[in-house]
Amino acid sequence: MKRGQDHYNVKPIGNGAFIFKEWVRGSHVTLVRNPDYWDQGKPHVDELIFRIIPDAGARSVALETGALHYAPLTPVSLIEAKRLAQNPNIVLETRGWEANAPMFFFDFNLRKPVFQDIRVRQAVAHAINREVLAKAVFQGFATPATGPVPSYQKQFYTPDTQQYPFDPAKAEQLLDAAGHKRGPDGVRLRFNHLNHTYGDEYKRAGELFQQQLKRIGIELTLVNYDLPTYLRKIFSDHDFDTMNSFYAAFADPQIGVHRRFWTKAIIPGAAWSNGSGYSSPEMDAIIEATHAEVDPAKRQKLIHQMQQLAQKDLPSISLLELKFFRLYSKRLQGINVTPIGVYASLADASFKA
Repeated sequence: MKRGQDHYNVKPIGNGAFIFKEWVRGSHVTLVRNPDYWDQGKPHVDELIFRIIPDAGARSVALETGALHYAPLTPVSLIEAKRLAQNPNIVLETRGWEANAPMFFFDFNLRKPVFQDIRVRQAVAHAINREVLAKAVFQGFATPATGPVPSYQKQFYTPDTQQYPFDPAKAEQLLDAAGHKRGPDGVRLRFNHLNHTYGDEYKRAGELFQQQLKRIGIELTLVNYDLPTYLRKIFSDHDFDTMNSFYAAFADPQIGVHRRFWTKAIIPGAAWSNGSGYSSPEMDAIIEATHAEVDPAKRQKLIHQMQQLAQKDLPSISLLELKFFRLYSKRLQGINVTPIGVYASLADASFKA
């Protein structure tokens, strides 16, 4: 079988609302209405064309001109999204991501002795202004987090966790207590910081961290890699000091959150697992008890304990609850806005007359 010529990949068969018609490499994928779809009368459109537009600027133009009707998965920069939202012919929708539950965080490499002192981690947490991060860097498409579980997951979330409010003076006291005095150049510590690769906002977040940590005597060197190198440095080589990223908490902490704090999730080469190297017998016991518990009330209590210990031990700083978005034509109706709407069928989609 020649690579790229597997018929199972290039001519897929499905039984959804739309069926495969063609794939033109580098250009588009076309799906057409399934005449045998089980839900009679649907879908409402005859054809879906998924255009491949690598450049975000070109995607913006296509939305404004009407050449593109639907753009999910945070298709443009945050600043550009705010501009497009002012266009009366374009809808910006942040609903539909709740089941993914994206969260932004700052991670430490706990294999490094300097970060094994919790006072250093606490100092960094107190030095970061989450409000500025949410408003200035993420353009309001985020709210400050209080822990690793998003606040809108009411059945799992608890606000009863240790917090680290913005307090540079407290941060300096912690570093003094940890023995990291300012040198003649005013610097206490130097370490690198790997920025996530998914958008300019992650680079700007790194720049904000750099500015705010400088205030307390920490010199942060920013590093920008391509995605494969970024993942290898963190999850395979463990060759980093600190980094920023986002993770999907998903609809249940057992799916998305536990992997960040479970010793068994320290798996070399496994992206989006326990990259910090955090290992705690107490945390492992809580997580594994949660996996085995079937009583909802007892399970909720265990998940609350997990959040409380994560905030107490602070192997990672949970900074923001992110609001990913979709952009689409105001003429388009029937777009699913349920918690998993961004991945839902387009069987209900249609155009207003």
